[in-house]
Amino acid sequence: MSGHIRYIPHVLALAISAVASSSYALEAISDQEMSDTTGEGLAFLPEGFKIVMEDADTSYINLIPRGETKDPDGAGGPLVAPNRADLYMRNLSITRDDETLTRASNALIRSWGSGANPFYLSVKSETRPTYASASVARSFLRLEAPQYCIGGAALSKGPGTNCLADEDTGDALDAYNLRLGFTLDILAKTNTDIEGYIVGGTPRTGVNLTGANGLGLQAIWNGLSINGTTVDVFQTPSDSATTEYNGTLGLRAVLRLNTDYDAAVTAKANNGLRFTAALDNDYNGTTNRLFDANEGLYVYGLDVNLPLGIPHYQSVIFGRSGSTGNFYMELTRLPNNPNAYGDAYIDYTGTAASIAAKTCGSVNCGSLAQPATHGTISIDKVEFRDKANNIVNLGSAKIEGLFIQHLKLTTTGL
Repeated sequence: MSGHIRYIPHVLALAISAVASSSYALEAISDQEMSDTTGEGLAFLPEGFKIVMEDADTSYINLIPRGETKDPDGAGGPLVAPNRADLYMRNLSITRDDETLTRASNALIRSWGSGANPFYLSVKSETRPTYASASVARSFLRLEAPQYCIGGAALSKGPGTNCLADEDTGDALDAYNLRLGFTLDILAKTNTDIEGYIVGGTPRTGVNLTGANGLGLQAIWNGLSINGTTVDVFQTPSDSATTEYNGTLGLRAVLRLNTDYDAAVTAKANNGLRFTAALDNDYNGTTNRLFDANEGLYVYGLDVNLPLGIPHYQSVIFGRSGSTGNFYMELTRLPNNPNAYGDAYIDYTGTAASIAAKTCGSVNCGSLAQPATHGTISIDKVEFRDKANNIVNLGSAKIEGLFIQHLKLTTTGL
């Protein structure tokens, strides 16, 4: 691996290069190049970068849920653990798109952003309503992906918008043309089976599993961009009537997952998200399942622009569920505070500009002065293909003005 660290007095900037040699150097960034970056923080720029788990037998992420013991018949007999599933994530890759939806890619991301538009880690402060207060200044740690500075967003750049840098060009365009891929292997187990590819005491490596014992899933997203995404970490306010909401770890994010799709341009016509499944009769005798080259669900032109939480009165929190080993993840309920819900909701009788100011779309997403509170999910085309490559067009879809007031997910049986 080679790389260089570029820095300026106001912002420390890192450039990471993932190529074959092992040398490092310090290089100063000019004030002109970083003229649009302000405040104290850490800026970093991945160059010549990729993440690839190339060997599925030795490179994987393994999740092993542990079920709580239960009385199986309710008669007060011995407690036993329920059946479970072992999960293996394999073939994880984050690379540059190579225009195929059927195999892994090794293409390097030449520049994931630019010197004027890098990733950025900083401490910020905003004055916004809390659970019960009108307006309070609170600090938080923010991780920002490069800004979405291409097309219409770049043309309207400037103070009060979400694109302050010049339009991205050259190698920085790789940030709008990424490829994310992985496979997920799910192995159904009894409560006496040990971890791994062993069922009923029999090693499963080298032999076919049965359809009752597992399922393989594959996902490949071509033409992906995360530009404009932000994640905030902070301590939640302490003035909520719900005790669990107070003074705990809070997360807030603006998720911007957009696809560079254009059916009329050959290099972009395959850009989208593909899901494929493989049962055990498609198993190749190792820890790799065989996925058909054609069969699957194809979602073209998928754009997800979704705020999760609003400063400072709505955030994602985590907690323990009851006295068991289960936990919950909750997007906190919008508080009964006129300042909060007046700030969150959109008045659709207002002007088009006031509605757009609170809506996060693929081009613009709120502003520095008015964070977006509502999201947009759009799909250009959905297709299903069988193994003979026969295609069924399922149409398109769009959700605009999506607002999540409250969401709570709780695990069971852990």
